[in-house]
Amino acid sequence: MKKKLLVALSTLLACACLCMPFASASGAEQPSAKSIVIPKEEAPNEAEIAEMLATEPIIFVESEYDIKFGPNEDTQIMQADNASNKNIAELAYEYYYKANDSIRKGEIYVTPHDTEESIANLMADVTARVQNETTMYLSCFDFGDAYLPVEGEATERVVNAVYNNEKLGTMTDFEMVFVLNNPSNNTLYMVVAHETYLSPTQSDNRNYKGVGVEMKLSNIHGFEVRDYAPKTQAPSANISYSGGFSAGSTPDGVVGNASFNYEYSTNVESPKIRSVGNIGESVVDIIFEYVDPGSWYGPFCEYNSSETYQCSFVVLEASKSDSSLQYASSVTGRFQKYQNWPFPWVDEYYTINMDTTYKVKDLLQVIEDANA
Repeated sequence: MKKKLLVALSTLLACACLCMPFASASGAEQPSAKSIVIPKEEAPNEAEIAEMLATEPIIFVESEYDIKFGPNEDTQIMQADNASNKNIAELAYEYYYKANDSIRKGEIYVTPHDTEESIANLMADVTARVQNETTMYLSCFDFGDAYLPVEGEATERVVNAVYNNEKLGTMTDFEMVFVLNNPSNNTLYMVVAHETYLSPTQSDNRNYKGVGVEMKLSNIHGFEVRDYAPKTQAPSANISYSGGFSAGSTPDGVVGNASFNYEYSTNVESPKIRSVGNIGESVVDIIFEYVDPGSWYGPFCEYNSSETYQCSFVVLEASKSDSSLQYASSVTGRFQKYQNWPFPWVDEYYTINMDTTYKVKDLLQVIEDANA
């Protein structure tokens, strides 16, 4: 199946002329050459990736996955009106490209509803977008010099919202992790920030909608949740946070102001935000529920049927004497298709799960390098 898929991907990627998945990376050229797709057993190292990107705009590396694409005996395809289905995505490809003289990494996820064609089309979309990529994501966040990026660049993760051979849209998530530059303190602080885009399929009657985002973080080992945002609030056109840590100068030489904030606005009072986790148990669960998803006209219809994004973050606290930090997190995008008001004909959730482990010594090295 994988060899057949690689052939199909190479063929479609070579001739695809497709629209970009979201407008925030406008201006990208359409792919004009065959993209490089590398089997997992031939995965290149960092030096080899850098060498290939000297001549190629993007390279894809196959991951280990075991999903049967399209209809099969284990996949429920037809559902009744207003029935929802939770689609758990699995990592299928990593991709690498250069932007602003740095190498960036992304991941493509697939669900059982994907097909060889839908995956190839998504890879072509990604190729088109990144060729002239200059936009720095997490643009609504304002981190000062006190926060050091762990990976240097945001990690991109993208999945098709496909149902019954129909593309409802695309979800793209950008994650970036920071550590607080506090070399004199025995406490380690991390900030996990997400910017999640929903890009519904565009149609004349705007019947495809992006209607919700959910961000979770749990199963924590080695630290606890110190803060998170946004917290529960009624629908508003402005979503913001301002806070951080007290980190004035000390005789040992500490960073300056360690505050940070984020703010973004919507063109309507949407979404409603629910916080249903338990910070006492270090469980974060933030749900963005879009307002009036079934509207066929007006500002809510325009908002829900256009590309939208939501931001969230979690602050984690640990001891620098620990050996490792582990947590599980996920992002979920909810898409609907309307044919008969007021109930959605299709109501689907698409979830990307992430299991993350950091060695504390590697995080401390980031701080040490910044103060060398």
